[in-house]
Amino acid sequence: MKNNKTLDTALLSLSAGCLVISIYEIISRGLAYAYIWLMLTLVLWLWYSMRRRRSQEQEQAGSGSPKQGQQRSGASKSKRKRT
Repeated sequence: MKNNKTLDTALLSLSAGCLVISIYEIISRGLAYAYIWLMLTLVLWLWYSMRRRRSQEQEQAGSGSPKQGQQRSGASKSKRKRT
């Protein structure tokens, strides 16, 4: 699956816009009128988070195991004796 950063940016921007609208509605009319905007904000933000987590997992799966240089340096540090 191709990583579509434009859609991720749009989701995050729409979520922020809905949050601003919901804050305005809470201040001017009350929580009952802002409820739909708050729920829309949460849905968009969760969708964005899910897409982001999935793309990070795909990147990690594509890169394979951790670099051997990093693995060796960590092992050598733990075997050093303190004097």
